[in-house]
Amino acid sequence: MLKRDARETEILNVEQLTKILDENYAGESDLCRSVLQTAIDRAIIYTEFELEQAYETVSSLNDWPEDEGYGSSDRAFDLRSIQKAIAHNREFLKAEQELIIINNLKDFPKVNDVLNYMAMNRNIQNHFEKEVA
Repeated sequence: MLKRDARETEILNVEQLTKILDENYAGESDLCRSVLQTAIDRAIIYTEFELEQAYETVSSLNDWPEDEGYGSSDRAFDLRSIQKAIAHNREFLKAEQELIIINNLKDFPKVNDVLNYMAMNRNIQNHFEKEVA
């Protein structure tokens, strides 16, 4: 059976993720690190890969002007952005695994095939929701 890299699938605890944040992102701004730590503390991030994804989502905070305020609404927006990116990745990994099992694949499916499968599932779900309503 095909397996993803442990960084993508191994669920880490808060202490492990904080250690990775401290070691791998020490050069980032306090603001960026603070938002990432909040995402860890709120159990938005579970894996090392999700931490990397979250960083990519908010790395622009490294350029945030120090004289410009960063309020709770800004933080809430960034945390929602992180949640959205991670949810999409989790959905992708789930769909990828379904395709591997359904089709008895010996190699990972192409990204476009997984994205098309995800879109097909969303369309089916939307159709069922309309019929029920």
